Amino acid sequence: MTGLHSHRLLAVAPDLHEGLMEIAAEFEANWNDFVERDENGLTGGALPFRRRLLSLFSGES
Repeated sequence: MTGLHSHRLLAVAPDLHEGLMEIAAEFEANWNDFVERDENGLTGGALPFRRRLLSLFSGES
């Protein structure tokens, strides 16, 4: 299983709840930027990251 770092999720917060909320917001932003966007508009470096995000829900790595 890949770690949060490989999915570009980082949070600095005063407590766990706020940290988890920040991570959820970061995940949503990444999803919108890399998965919801047309794949043809992504650069070569963004394509593997898009596949990693999608693999979280398909069970592939």
